[in-house]
Amino acid sequence: MIRVLDAGLFTTVQDLGRPGLCHLGVSAAGAADPVSLRVANRLVGNVESAAGLEMTLRGGRFEFLKDSWVSVCGGEFECSVPMWRAVWMRAGEQLSVGGCSRGARCYVAVRGGIDANYYLGSASTHVLSGFGGPVQKGTVLGLGICEVGEVSHDQISLGRPLDRVRVTLGAESDFFSARAMFTFLSQSWKVSEHSSRQGVWLRGGFVESPGDGVMESEGVALGAVQVPPSGEPVILFVDSQTTGGYPVVANVVGADVGVVGQLRPGWEFRFEAVSFDEARRLLRQQEAWLRAPF
Repeated sequence: MIRVLDAGLFTTVQDLGRPGLCHLGVSAAGAADPVSLRVANRLVGNVESAAGLEMTLRGGRFEFLKDSWVSVCGGEFECSVPMWRAVWMRAGEQLSVGGCSRGARCYVAVRGGIDANYYLGSASTHVLSGFGGPVQKGTVLGLGICEVGEVSHDQISLGRPLDRVRVTLGAESDFFSARAMFTFLSQSWKVSEHSSRQGVWLRGGFVESPGDGVMESEGVALGAVQVPPSGEPVILFVDSQTTGGYPVVANVVGADVGVVGQLRPGWEFRFEAVSFDEARRLLRQQEAWLRAPF
């Protein structure tokens, strides 16, 4: 068990979410950077989908009430233990995660997984739906029984550039002018302070949107890049609604979903358009790395 001494800025329980329920109006939720959570779980011998703690911009402080293997993966955070490796914590020891110098989120995985309430087959917190809420100071978190493999004693390195997000062209991209597409792909975009797990709002340019940026609502996917009347794009993210009424200019490729999860307010990046074949290749490459022995 783990006692929460300091919950940090915004700490929630997340696994890999509840995909496949958008037709019911249910957001997938799940880890904003699923790659980091999957690696953290594998390091301590859990199944990749085990529930862990997601911390945003500033982490918390946790006391272990029993001996446990733990790993912390994600952005570059001040941490009392080495990140990207399994660490043995004895009962009574504390794990402290401070501020973040690069990226936005990190994940704490504990052997056995975090024991949490399940909603529609997932322990992922989705505040807007009432599926759980932020972790609170003083809470005692139980551990599950999901360990399935050996603990890895390797130090993992996950180098990902955060200055680009690769996309494929979206459903309404043909309706955008050549000038608008040039602006979208050549402009350096800054992440707004209003960004959240629901959507990453961008600042720094104007993309002329067809139809004044308004259209009939349609289903939207994780990573859809909409252009509202303001001309400033927004990336629909893990907690987003399942329908939208703004034109979709592009979609984030599956391999870069975790990159979006590490974009922090004030950070600047560019979009890079790739083909569907390249997007599939990138995802296969990422999956091959994740499934190889650490």
